[in-house]
Amino acid sequence: YSNLSSKLKENAGIILLPSFHADNKLYGMDNRTGDAVPFSFSRSSKATYFDKNGMLQLAAPHVPREDYNNHSKRASLLLEKASANLLRYSGGLNEPSWINNAVSAEDSGLKAFGYDNYYKVSKTSQLTNSNLFQTIKVDINRSDTVTARVAIKRGNQSSVGLSFHGSAMGYGQASDYSYRILKGDASVRLSSTGIGLYTNWKTDDEVLIEYTRSNISASGNMNINLYPYRANSPTGDYAYF
Repeated sequence: YSNLSSKLKENAGIILLPSFHADNKLYGMDNRTGDAVPFSFSRSSKATYFDKNGMLQLAAPHVPREDYNNHSKRASLLLEKASANLLRYSGGLNEPSWINNAVSAEDSGLKAFGYDNYYKVSKTSQLTNSNLFQTIKVDINRSDTVTARVAIKRGNQSSVGLSFHGSAMGYGQASDYSYRILKGDASVRLSSTGIGLYTNWKTDDEVLIEYTRSNISASGNMNINLYPYRANSPTGDYAYF
């Protein structure tokens, strides 16, 4: 407070520099007295964030998130616009909502960044497009983009594929996809030949990737597809999701 300019002390109503305290509340500062002023904060659902050790944690409803990775390695207040989770059992890839197309999925017991377990997804036949997928409903009246975050751990090969496929709109083009690597070190190749994304590890064995498909042209069913192998790979190739 003693370092604030006299202009701020005299003219500002309140200083909106949020800080965290042990009670999981946000505070600003009264510019005239230096007293902490509580912020009103609300979020109806639980939500994830990265702690200072780089591990995913789950914040309870109405608790602000002090995050160390989504947008900066330094502590920052994580605020996200409202969104709808379209995936059922997103953390359980052996649930009936996930369809096995010539692959198997089993709980590996390995934690993904300290959070949910990875599932080992293995190719069970020579079928070229073997994958694990779930069908979601998209509504272009609400949004023309869909975003997924997927944790991936290296299996017995060097790359995996990720895509969104709509029955009325195909896989899209490379220009329809964008991505961010949130954790780990990987290279990504955007494809216009069918599969949306290929991830190739560089130095880390696991990555957390956020990828978005835009320019969705019609409402209806869309599949989120996980491919645990490189193109034309043999039976037995696997990766962890």
